[in-house]
Amino acid sequence: MDDIGFTYTEGGWPGSNAKDTLFFQELKALPLKKIKVVAFGRTKRASSRAEDDASLNALVRTGIPYGHIFGKGWDLHVSEVLGISPEENLESVYESIRFLKKHMEEVSFGFEHFFDAYKENPSGAMKLIETAVQAGVDWIDLADTNGGCFPHEVASIVSTVTRSFDIAFAVHCHNDTGCGVANTIAAVQNGVKIVEGTVNGYSERCGMADLCTVIPNLQLKLGYPILEPGKLQQLTRLSQEVAELLQAEPPAFHPYVGSLAFTHKAGVHVDGFLKLKRTYEHIDPALVGNRSDIVVSEVSGKSNLNSFLRKHRLDHLFADRDLEGLVRLVKELEFGGFEFNSSEESLVLMLLRHCGKTSRRIQVNRLSVKLADEAAPDAAIGGAISALADNRADLPDWGVPIGASTIEFDGVFDFMSGRDPIVGERVQFSLTNDKASLNHLVEGFVARCSEFFPELAGTRLVDFKIRAINDRTRRVRVVLEFTDGSRTWKMGAVNSSVANATLNATIEALEYRLCMGDLGTFTQPEANPQTLGNLVSAASDSRQSAFADNGR
Repeated sequence: MDDIGFTYTEGGWPGSNAKDTLFFQELKALPLKKIKVVAFGRTKRASSRAEDDASLNALVRTGIPYGHIFGKGWDLHVSEVLGISPEENLESVYESIRFLKKHMEEVSFGFEHFFDAYKENPSGAMKLIETAVQAGVDWIDLADTNGGCFPHEVASIVSTVTRSFDIAFAVHCHNDTGCGVANTIAAVQNGVKIVEGTVNGYSERCGMADLCTVIPNLQLKLGYPILEPGKLQQLTRLSQEVAELLQAEPPAFHPYVGSLAFTHKAGVHVDGFLKLKRTYEHIDPALVGNRSDIVVSEVSGKSNLNSFLRKHRLDHLFADRDLEGLVRLVKELEFGGFEFNSSEESLVLMLLRHCGKTSRRIQVNRLSVKLADEAAPDAAIGGAISALADNRADLPDWGVPIGASTIEFDGVFDFMSGRDPIVGERVQFSLTNDKASLNHLVEGFVARCSEFFPELAGTRLVDFKIRAINDRTRRVRVVLEFTDGSRTWKMGAVNSSVANATLNATIEALEYRLCMGDLGTFTQPEANPQTLGNLVSAASDSRQSAFADNGR
């Protein structure tokens, strides 16, 4: 955020919890160039003096020169929540600002529920702003805390306020009516100079104004000089990294930065887009660090599929007569519940297998995985796999219980390597203590497979994600990311067992690497930058990815 050019960020509420207090202690070691980190707090309690108020003193003790305190001004909150008179509330606001101005370089005031306060009592709301100005506040934040306003209301009220006071105003709009971004823009167009929001709109309830939408709207559509040249292109990466830090799903449908913001799948759309991009894109996605993509789905036509194959450098393998059948296959599978928007490696394997362009290289004949706790070895959980006709298999439903200290892997495989396939090869290894985890299980299996496939040498796991799927089957989605040092690729699997999904994704990821190596196309495709989302492995029969049950 500092590098992109944000002016402020609220660093938390010192004194309210240990984490925020520690943050301000460690902040001083950060080599920040521009961004002002603000200590956040509240106005003093009516029953205490400002110099004795614990919250205000916690802000001062941070040593941070920038402070932001919020206060109430809606009559409903003053009387029913604080239980004080309007005069006492004005005194709290005034004295709090005066106290902080003695100790901090810049003090701003957040008028909580400002728009509700103004609509019910305009003169009372204006009086509180006047009090803050008289106390020496540097700027005032007008908050639609309940998120219940509409743009025409915000425009009218903000216009009145900004004309009445010679001070900078900010706006803080929640999204409970879905108008957070629109209200923010209306406020800027009527005199607000500072925008408060969050990356990806993360906040209470329905969220608040998404800065990743507000910024390009103001800069690209309305001509406001928000960020310096070249900085806007970092917006998509910022959105992804914040989602990753929060372990949240990347914002697929968000304007500008979402993985689907410039993704086309309807056949008519794709046909027009391929002829002229402007027909279906309102800006050049590169302006915000995003890019166009074409995906395959049940509404796709041959244009989509051709583009997909070219992207993965596979178009030379398929004749025109193949495309009709492949389009029908995709429609059939999506009708049955599969989706491929973010599982391109799975779709590549499926298309190649369907047309007989590749065959399986790793066949499972038998597999047993046992997990045990040394403290209670009789409670070992394990089971065997019997190979099925379509090479699908199921592990027992076990996860990674806390306290498990041993994992034993024992399987029999056929490795189709070179001219002399290795049939009935037994693979065994044990993981103990701190190595008894699923990521080490993956690494152990990959290492053994590398002994039979030299092209897998150097393949290593670089990311492992497990997420619960919110459905009645209590399934989980496992997404693994691998690299061989020059290229990365992902494979996902969905199963009711996290262990089953993990091994499914591992085997399919290795199959993908071997397949691409055989075809001589194992170079990085023109990947969409939105690669942080989960990839869902699609598999149900011999035409699909083996070792995974029906994953949406």
